[in-house]
Amino acid sequence: MKFVGFKMIFIVALSLMGSVVNSEETIDFKLPTNFKPVSYELNVVTHLEDKFMFEGVVCIRMTCVGATDTIVLHSASLNIDTKSVVVANCGENVIQVSSVSFDPDKELMHVKSTVNFKPCDEYVLTIPFTGNLTDDLVGYYRSSYVDKESNQTRCVIITILIQCTAQVIKKYKKIFL
Repeated sequence: MKFVGFKMIFIVALSLMGSVVNSEETIDFKLPTNFKPVSYELNVVTHLEDKFMFEGVVCIRMTCVGATDTIVLHSASLNIDTKSVVVANCGENVIQVSSVSFDPDKELMHVKSTVNFKPCDEYVLTIPFTGNLTDDLVGYYRSSYVDKESNQTRCVIITILIQCTAQVIKKYKKIFL
């Protein structure tokens, strides 16, 4: 079994600005402002030869800025084992997660705790995930080309990580490493 592995550590915004307008209503994709992201640590293993899938874990360090019992973040096209989602404070005390739910229309994931998160405290949210490498040119995807020298088809894995609209709005500007 061959696989390609990589590790990326970067600081990005949890809060992405934007909305989509359809003919009937406006869907608001903005996240609540109860948390300010500090950093993301993303570990991904990509399986090319046998499965066209990937698996990984993301650890999101964030500061609570408004009392709440729920963390809301964007999530789309990932398989998440909701029983493996963990929240800990920076003292590494695990905080019990009472439920993890999804809103597929807004592409949101809600992580509800049994207690309120306290303003000014820092937390780490750990989410293991898997996903399929599709060829639809969205997110983390696969493509292929024909090598001119060998005339063999080669598979490549691609992602386009661009600075979104949130990066040009001063309030949401974050640093990328």
